[in-house]
Amino acid sequence: MSRMPLLYVALGDSLTVGTGSLFAPGFVEIYKNRMEQVFNYPIQLEKFAENGLRIPELKSMVESPMVLDAITQADIITITIGGNDLRTVWKNFERNPSPHVLGDSLEGILQDIWEIVDRVDQRKVDSHKPYAIRLMTLYNPYPNPIAARALEYFNHQLLSFTSSTIKVADVYTLFLGREQDLLFLDGFHPNKHGYRIIAEAFHNTGYDEFEPLVKSHI
Repeated sequence: MSRMPLLYVALGDSLTVGTGSLFAPGFVEIYKNRMEQVFNYPIQLEKFAENGLRIPELKSMVESPMVLDAITQADIITITIGGNDLRTVWKNFERNPSPHVLGDSLEGILQDIWEIVDRVDQRKVDSHKPYAIRLMTLYNPYPNPIAARALEYFNHQLLSFTSSTIKVADVYTLFLGREQDLLFLDGFHPNKHGYRIIAEAFHNTGYDEFEPLVKSHI
């Protein structure tokens, strides 16, 4: 008898698309394969992602009937978002360097991301099925001490989203000091090596919640 696969739904921006990996797999595909090896169990992947996606667009995406249905059925969900929003904030800060405005912008992005995560989490709670949600901290493509401090604060707050069903992959720490080797020629997206490191960060979040997922499909 064939086994019903676990459903992995990947939501997000160009990091979920895999932009910059060229013909190599992105982190989503690597993470999926890694999970199949860990569980010795098949996983079906559904990806909803767009290059340049920003928070308002992801909010709309997760409210679409097709994506909501996928979220409801999903066993594993990854979300990548915020990089394009932070890029805009940083460009605005360079034109008008106000620490107060920068801080308010970061807080606003964090609140928006939490609203998305909470919406997805509540959808899963209502489905009455075991599930796991994974987010990631953001690496720093800007060689600037102010940007570094701002992103350290941002990522520290993002890590506080952790719960019994939500884990945050610490990509920032694994990229720190290695950005030149792990970023694509555009200096913004990861290269194929960077995507392997991102997949490793997701793997490092562990699999404590995953045993009930596999048991629920046997």
